[in-house]
This record gives sequence, structure tokens and C-alpha cells, in this order.
Amino acid sequence: MALPSAPSAARKRVGAVRASTTPVASTKERTHVSRRPARRWLTAAMLFVAAALAVAYIANAIAVNNLVDSIASLQRERDVVRSDNERLRGELLRMMSVERVTALASKQIGLISPQRPPIALNANAARSGGASIKRESAQRGEESIRP
Repeated sequence: MALPSAPSAARKRVGAVRASTTPVASTKERTHVSRRPARRWLTAAMLFVAAALAVAYIANAIAVNNLVDSIASLQRERDVVRSDNERLRGELLRMMSVERVTALASKQIGLISPQRPPIALNANAARSGGASIKRESAQRGEESIRP
């Protein structure tokens, strides 16, 4: 057996020995290798969650804008209805006025305005059996209210 004269031959042999005598990869090296896909999945999951949150935020902002527009249109509609209500209330008061009702009644059903003021009734007259009413109407020359 000859000793190797060249250092490269010794290196090859030593390298070969080391390669054959190196122990199997340690558990740290194995877990390190297996963490790479886990980190990738974790990164992908975090990106997915971030994207989902961004989409949810944008959808919420759009929904809020739609609600604000809806509120504004409903307020405009409420204002229109209130103005119509005020107009109708004024028209109702005008139509219920005494002058208008009296004029329509005299035109349509022949209402006649009384020449004298009406007879005044009081609570004492109702209790006494109408004696004071008879006296007042007799003084005026009217017929009695009661038979």
C-alpha cells in the first residue's frame, strides 16, 4: 500500500470517509426543513386573512354609504310630506271657516240668517222646568219652547 503522494487523493479519501461517517441529520435540521412549508402556509393564511379583512372593510364602507344615501332621500321625502301636510292643514282651515260654510249653506240648502239673536238658555231654567225660558219668550212675543 502506497501512501498517497498527492494531497488531493487524501482529501478525496477523507471527504469520502466523512461523508460516510456523518450521522443522519439531527432533529433540528429536520424541523428546520419542515418549517419552511409551514411558514409558507402561515404567510399565505395571513395574506388571505388580511385580504378578507380588507374586503369586509370595503363592503362595510359601501354599505354605510348606501345607508347614508337612503337616509338623505328619506329625509327629503319627509320634508316634502311635511310641506304637503302644512298646505293641506291650511286648506282645511280655510274650508272650515265660518264665512265659507255660511255662504255655501245659504247657496246650496237655503240657509236663512236669523233676524234676532237666539234665545239664551241657562242651567237654572232647565232645573226649574223651563219657567224662565217661557217668561223670556213671552216677553218677546214668541211661542213657548215647550208645549
